[in-house]
Amino acid sequence: YLSNGRFAAAEHQVVVNSVSGRLSVDAVHYPAKQARVQPLKLAKGEKPLIHRSLTFQEMYLEKKARELGLTTRDAKSAPPDQENEA
Repeated sequence: YLSNGRFAAAEHQVVVNSVSGRLSVDAVHYPAKQARVQPLKLAKGEKPLIHRSLTFQEMYLEKKARELGLTTRDAKSAPPDQENEA
């Protein structure tokens, strides 16, 4: 969303050898629900913006709806077990 389609999310893969151990820590930080988010500003000659400015909550609900194959309205009322799958 924020890269205007320029970058796709990559699968994260860790390679560990038999000599050393590895510890991974996941830290997730989100802005306030009402914070405005928008794609990065365009460089001269780039394709037009494909996403509009919206609140973080709206962006999250649209993403969740796409992942679950729901409309945004359905995503707002998705059961908690479906919500945790996203």
